Amino acid sequence: MKMIGASVSGPYRSKDGSLNQDAFLLQSNRKYQLAVVCDGMGSKPYAREGARKATLAVQAAASIWMRHGQQKPERLIRLIHQIWNVMIEPLDGRDAVTTCLIAILDRSGKGLIAQLGDGLIFWKQPNGVNCSLILQDRDFINETTGLGIANSISAWRWQVVQGFSTGHSLLLCTDGISESIEEALVPEFIDWLAQTYHWMPHSLANWRLSRQLINWPNPIHQDDKTLCLLWA
Repeated sequence: MKMIGASVSGPYRSKDGSLNQDAFLLQSNRKYQLAVVCDGMGSKPYAREGARKATLAVQAAASIWMRHGQQKPERLIRLIHQIWNVMIEPLDGRDAVTTCLIAILDRSGKGLIAQLGDGLIFWKQPNGVNCSLILQDRDFINETTGLGIANSISAWRWQVVQGFSTGHSLLLCTDGISESIEEALVPEFIDWLAQTYHWMPHSLANWRLSRQLINWPNPIHQDDKTLCLLWA
């Protein structure tokens, strides 16, 4: 399985010198692969720290969860909340709110996708069959929740993944990207990414992807932009 990811500041941050409030993490080891995408809520004073700590909290929680046999998704999600709250101390979580998107897959193609807050997770399956938005319902998006706000795991949406193999792809991205892409064009966008970056070494692919996000073709969209793609 291949993985790429990048995160860039929105154009307005380049002008005023403020820092990217998105964050992402990719991890690959002998047992599983993990992708995390987070978007710190811009109105919060420590949104950047909240997003970065969230990627590390998911990494730590996922390691424990996978080591103990991928028990119930609820246990992973509760653990993420607990670790994140410890990691951001002495900050108040309400000052460091962040969305959180997760994809974790073991080497047999089994795992979990989970989402708290806005953004997009899209699971593309082979031959155009069952190619659908798994976690995103654009008529019902809880845009105001995240770590630091959510008090219950019911704020999360998740789906167990089975049989992720050749021809499957998973896209995770913040709303700086998802709001610029029509639903019908998401599979085509995923295919373009996979075909463009498949042959490149990991570091080169991530650098090229960063350049693409900086030159994002929607000129009126000012948000930070973060994207991860996993494909087999």
